[in-house]
Amino acid sequence: MRTRPAQLGQFARPDRATHMTLSRARRWIVAPLLCAFFLLVIDEARAMGKKCLFSAVTGVVLDHGKPVEGAVIERSYEWSWKNQKGGDHAATDAEGAFSLPVIWGRSLSASLLPHEPNVRQTLLITYQGKTYDGWFFNKGDYRENDELGRPIRLVCRLESEPQRRGEVFGICEPQ
Repeated sequence: MRTRPAQLGQFARPDRATHMTLSRARRWIVAPLLCAFFLLVIDEARAMGKKCLFSAVTGVVLDHGKPVEGAVIERSYEWSWKNQKGGDHAATDAEGAFSLPVIWGRSLSASLLPHEPNVRQTLLITYQGKTYDGWFFNKGDYRENDELGRPIRLVCRLESEPQRRGEVFGICEPQ
């Protein structure tokens, strides 16, 4: 490495060619590190933006203690943060059982900005032309299974009158 003679009080500096070689070497080291950091930040932001809007639901529909086959469970939600609505549905099997997967939403701004989460959840049960109010709940958190503090397992009795059970209203009883 060639250097210019140092003046009193100054350090010797590498010549221009050596400086350019060091600069290129730094780029080869810094560029991949910056890319890795950027990808990590993007991945974390995606994960941070993931919100549980309606936890998975399993249950059984009964009519006077007997399983109801063919009842349609219509699940819907209204997410106030993004003014978003959605839902899905399932039908009961021969044992009256049904299952619905978790519904996820995404919002990076909901992760970064302070707000009070509010997701209105509804389960309606339709059987033989009649619709029953199964579940009405206002979810105030984005954590999975936060509705009841445990997975949602329901017994829905068609002969029952809708009533309030804690913060949940409808004919479906959390188990």
